[in-house]
Amino acid sequence: MPGTLYIVATPIGNLEDITFRAIRILKEVALIAAEDTRHTQKLLNHFEIQTPLTSFFENIPVVPIPGASALLTALSAAGLPTDRFTFIGFLPDKPGKRRHAIEAIKSISNTLVFYVSPWKASKTLADLADILGPKPAVIARELTKLHEEWIRGSLTDLAAIAAQKEWKGELTLVVGGFDSC
Repeated sequence: MPGTLYIVATPIGNLEDITFRAIRILKEVALIAAEDTRHTQKLLNHFEIQTPLTSFFENIPVVPIPGASALLTALSAAGLPTDRFTFIGFLPDKPGKRRHAIEAIKSISNTLVFYVSPWKASKTLADLADILGPKPAVIARELTKLHEEWIRGSLTDLAAIAAQKEWKGELTLVVGGFDSC
């Protein structure tokens, strides 16, 4: 008999960001399937959830259980327009492809949200500043964790800061659209 797959959003940092519904679902299901069982086991231990855990991927009925999201967390506190935004995600690694991707989104007037790897932050921010100009932007780092950090300024300012800083932890970058310049 087919079961139901609940997609449960788990915290990106602070374990207390999980919802009561998510904890209830994790306690009630027969099995928890996770992308990374090591990280999931820490969460289960913290909330004393005894449900069996496995690494598992299959196409069965899906029910989403909402929760913490770096995208929405950064967007909601960035202080930039939220009425229209475009999630870009990670830009390409190779400089030429990255610059081409930025050129392709240059005319988007919405607020833009990017995920940036810490070891690529300096080059990515430099390319964004070079192509998009001094748009207002916010770096949100280590969201909901102990060392959470918010840095606000223009893309030009943030590129200069990034060039001098050794980043740790994933970054979420929010860039204002044409309306916020």
